[in-house]
Amino acid sequence: MVTDEALSAVGTLCVLLESLSLYSFQRFSDKLGLEAVAAGCSELTRLEVNGCHNITTYGLESIGRACM
Repeated sequence: MVTDEALSAVGTLCVLLESLSLYSFQRFSDKLGLEAVAAGCSELTRLEVNGCHNITTYGLESIGRACM
């Protein structure tokens, strides 16, 4: 199960992560989970969030800001 806590761990422990695929997960928020990934995974070049309907513009902007 992917939760905010799990994505926070990914952001902290997987700093060299280049690709992350999340399909139809509903147990994380973009304000905590995706923001943690954006802040910690500076090498991320591919993010798939198919079917994750709880992701908003805020989460996508967090990822975008981290790419600059």
